[in-house]
Order: sequence, then C-alpha cells, then structure tokens
Amino acid sequence: MRAYVDHELCIGCGLCTSIAPDVFAMNADGKAEGVRPPSTYCNMSRRKASKRTK
Repeated sequence: MRAYVDHELCIGCGLCTSIAPDVFAMNADGKAEGVRPPSTYCNMSRRKASKRTK
C-alpha cells in the first residue's frame, strides 16, 4: 500500500501522524507528509524504480 498526502486538502490537524507516526510526519508548513519514499513500501515499486534508472 502506498500512502500519500494531498497537500491542497490537508488541513494540518495531525490526525494521520497520531494514527500512523511511522508513515506520516508534519512538515515545516504544518502539513502532513510521508516519511518514507514510495520505493520502501513494496518490492514492486523498487523494481520499477530500478528499471527506470537503467
């Protein structure tokens, strides 16, 4: 599963960071963001990324 934050819809309430602190963090703008790059979520993303760099 990939987690992402739509920064235009985020109201900065911190609910996502309180529920899943290993996935989300608050940035300097007071908006949530993912704390890990998408390639760490599953092997499929990692394979696709490695094919693009070749």
